[in-house]
Amino acid sequence: MCNAVRWILLVFCFFSLGAQAKDCSSVKGSSMAILVCQTPMLTQLDDNLAKVYEKASMKAKDLTVLRRNQDDWEKKDRDECWKADDKTLCVQQSYRHRIAELQAQYVLIKPQRELAAVCDGNPGNNLKLQYFNTHPAALAVQRHNQRAVLFKKSVASGSLYQNSQISISEQAHQLAVVWGSGAQAVHCITKNASH
Repeated sequence: MCNAVRWILLVFCFFSLGAQAKDCSSVKGSSMAILVCQTPMLTQLDDNLAKVYEKASMKAKDLTVLRRNQDDWEKKDRDECWKADDKTLCVQQSYRHRIAELQAQYVLIKPQRELAAVCDGNPGNNLKLQYFNTHPAALAVQRHNQRAVLFKKSVASGSLYQNSQISISEQAHQLAVVWGSGAQAVHCITKNASH
């Protein structure tokens, strides 16, 4: 009886796995797009990103910019994972960053906290900051009409948020902000944002 049950379970598992196998032969694009199709966890992240992107497109003022940024992310971020030693991990991290970036950029989830920052006595440098409990943690920062998303990095003390052009280090209620490659650090003091 036990052998019969084991045999039935084995056959059931075999057919279940076969039914779940996805045909990726029609996937066009990079080897990373094919990897996403072949890896259930990455397929799930791709589905999640599609939902977040759809929400972002409903809030975006300029759909052309959103589409261009999405294309750039695919080509310059996700698809560059072919160079990584662990391609699956690289693609996974790329998707998580993109999801968090869209959530913060378009405020698709409620900010964990919001602050204003007065910088070096120059109103032109003042900032609005929104902290998001995304994975990874994100900070949306606005200066004038520019809005950028930075990601939290591990540091010994305080907090550090960065992207390729901007870095903000935070200690107590003080910030050191570098806005642009090679720019001088601007010093800011934070306060609760007024609504």
